[in-house]
Amino acid sequence: MSRIFRFPLLVLLLAVPLLAACASGPLGGPVNVPPASRVEFRGTVDQVDTSARRISMRDRDNGGNRDVYYDESSVVQYGNERYEPRSLERGDEVTVVAHSENNRFWAETITVTYDATAGDGGTRDEALRTLRGVVDRIDTRDRRLDLEVTDGSSARRVESIYWDDNSQIAQAGRRYDIRDLRQGDRVDVSARYGSNGYYAERIELVDQVGDSGDLPGALRGTVTRVDTQARRIDLEGAAYDSLRPGGEQRSSSVYYDDRTTVEYGGKRYSPDSLERGDQIAIEGRNVNGRYLADRIVVTHDTRNSR
Repeated sequence: MSRIFRFPLLVLLLAVPLLAACASGPLGGPVNVPPASRVEFRGTVDQVDTSARRISMRDRDNGGNRDVYYDESSVVQYGNERYEPRSLERGDEVTVVAHSENNRFWAETITVTYDATAGDGGTRDEALRTLRGVVDRIDTRDRRLDLEVTDGSSARRVESIYWDDNSQIAQAGRRYDIRDLRQGDRVDVSARYGSNGYYAERIELVDQVGDSGDLPGALRGTVTRVDTQARRIDLEGAAYDSLRPGGEQRSSSVYYDDRTTVEYGGKRYSPDSLERGDQIAIEGRNVNGRYLADRIVVTHDTRNSR
């Protein structure tokens, strides 16, 4: 966070006894906004548009993007000093108290919990976060890991995470070389977010794909029919493997959408390409009473076995 725009602040504190319509922000002082319209959230600054008086940030709680607007009454505090909102910089970690008006969030107070410019001057633990997802790509030249983040949202989000010689990767206490990661591995990454993006401190290998690209703990079955109009795959003998709780073998159906991927032999295909007799492993989730497939791995291709 830049120090260029610091300004003197004169504060007049008025004693207001138990005013029901007022609420107190993290910096103290009454805020004459109905409590129901006020929100507090944490995030990381991506951009400050001074012409639009808008702060674009990433919400730490849900991983989504959020725009917050400011005016002359908005105050930024870092340590014991106060600044203008335009002094914020990309990578700053902030806690925002805002109120909603005309479908916009208007910042009342912005508390900087980590200063990207000062580095060690902020609370560095505030910048450490965990990203869970599936390895999409490993670039050993740039030392970059592209991770398809699984945060519960339906939108596909890929984050690039860089590593250095201090980054560690382990599974159940056993250490690995990051270059041994493969597409499809499930990992938890503890990374710091700075002005240049994410940098990994530790990578925990949750599930490692097998030599055939198999998925441990997946729902398995044999394809009996693919209904492209209903976007449904009918299975026989569908059951979870021994790594996850499951039921008896049964006939079942799973659904797919535009984000569902089918993997076989290191390549990706459309679910429409599946055929009767293909044996598959499925990762997915329940959506409105249906099991929606996120990822399908073909463990046995009936065409090539003929």
